[in-house]
Amino acid sequence: MSSLSQGGSGSENRSPRASWLSAASRREILSAALVCGAATLLITAGIQFLLVLLGCQVRIVLWVSAAIAGVFASLLAFGSMQHARQRRQLAAERLQIVATLNHRIRNSLELIQLIAHMTHNADTIEQLAGAVEHIQRSLREVLEQPRERNRK
Repeated sequence: MSSLSQGGSGSENRSPRASWLSAASRREILSAALVCGAATLLITAGIQFLLVLLGCQVRIVLWVSAAIAGVFASLLAFGSMQHARQRRQLAAERLQIVATLNHRIRNSLELIQLIAHMTHNADTIEQLAGAVEHIQRSLREVLEQPRERNRK
């Protein structure tokens, strides 16, 4: 198997959670965030209630509930940063594959043009030059698309 075919679509390298987040709509992400916020509220309120029932001082109740909310927020931030890091790594891997393909295709095209010129057949040279130009134009279009998307 070649090194290029090992890259695949990348979907087999992502966790189900990362795939869900990548495909989620803005509304779904907002809903998930609201559920996390509600869960944090319920957990901290429940622990505060239990601590008050146990007769703990108000100061301790506040510190414990703030600590729990802080840990939960830290875990959510960590998950979000991990997901962003995985997406950046996947994008970098895909760009490397595209760069390698571009290099290999252009080298092959140069060889084809050289062989065509060695035939000294004007029709063959013209047909291959047209095909090579078509492939070069296609490569330029494909390679410029990500740049245009990043500008928007």
